[in-house]
Amino acid sequence: MATWVPINTQTIGSGITSVVFNSFSGYTDLIFILSASPANAGNSIYARFNNDAGTYAWIQLLPATTPSSNTGTGTYMKIVNNLDTSSVVYDASQIWIPNYSNASYFKQVLSYSGGVNSGPVWTSAAWANTNAITSITFTDESGGSLGSGSTFTLFGILAA
Repeated sequence: MATWVPINTQTIGSGITSVVFNSFSGYTDLIFILSASPANAGNSIYARFNNDAGTYAWIQLLPATTPSSNTGTGTYMKIVNNLDTSSVVYDASQIWIPNYSNASYFKQVLSYSGGVNSGPVWTSAAWANTNAITSITFTDESGGSLGSGSTFTLFGILAA
């Protein structure tokens, strides 16, 4: 049975544009639990590994009355999609990064999130790089502030 080990929690104040985690090693996987939002309604939260502006790709399955998908590539990966364009919503999210330190293949990310007005969103993403992940940065998609009071918690997973 796998063991979740709490590593770090960051709760941010107003005006913060990014959250960085870079003190983790010795685990098989990483899990983030977020209660987070961008400060601007409708914006999403992006992630970047090792401050690398290389190639990231994602696909999201979106809820609502007419299910749809959202795909993209870029210098960040979209990880939490805020579908509520009328207000700032603090989505609950879980982000799983399996085998983050394995240098044999590209890194994968699986996440799901949801809020009162944004419903469930499932995301599958990849970083086209075989380097071990040594830092993870979360930011607002437009470079704006993250929502004051957002909480980002990192757990390391120890395999059985």
